[in-house]
Amino acid sequence: MREALEAVVNNNGGSNAYIKGYHIGGKSGTSQKLDLYNDENMRYVASYCCFAPAADPEIVLIVIADEPMSGDYYGSVVTVPYARNILEEVLPYLGYYPEYTEEEIENMDKTVPDLQDKTVSAAKATLNEMSLNCEVVGNGEIVASQVPSSGSSISKDGTIIIYTENSTTQKMTDVPDVSGMNIEQANEALTNAGLNYITTGASTDNTTALVSTQSVSAGESVPRGTVIELMFIIKDQTG
Repeated sequence: MREALEAVVNNNGGSNAYIKGYHIGGKSGTSQKLDLYNDENMRYVASYCCFAPAADPEIVLIVIADEPMSGDYYGSVVTVPYARNILEEVLPYLGYYPEYTEEEIENMDKTVPDLQDKTVSAAKATLNEMSLNCEVVGNGEIVASQVPSSGSSISKDGTIIIYTENSTTQKMTDVPDVSGMNIEQANEALTNAGLNYITTGASTDNTTALVSTQSVSAGESVPRGTVIELMFIIKDQTG
């Protein structure tokens, strides 16, 4: 049974409950309140019960939403994200840390290095070693500033904008609306706008995962290279 419920979480590349580096089992549920409402104004109870680590559980968690009013009412959409957020905090507290596969390590987000005061050639070499791209603004030899700033998280193959000591003001771009897009569509839209991104929520390996929210509103003008955080969710209507 544990293996079957872990397979539910990992199904098709990962559900809304999937957390990289962890083995979790769980199942969502959605029930009608038939004794109180009729079909015209039906209300629901959404729930999600999960456990981790799947092979030898140390924590069992249930999240219940009574009459969710956000528009969605399926447990897989309403309650699972809250359960995932709780597990992400609780598991390390209990001493369980993520153990990534080689594929997960290869595709993990990168931490942007500090390039300021480096030569442009040295900065390019540093980024190349990290599988990151760069765009140089100005024709100077020393890096005066960068976007995004050092310490920021950025997806693999992201682009750092480097401004040299004699460059002009920052290049700006408008943030596109990527809500409802899958990872390929969002990547294309943001890359074309000169923006970076990181993803949270459901695994983007799941072909049905779509952008639910974005950290910067569509139409806002930001410096090229800015990192946009995308929350992905799977609109699963099976439970």
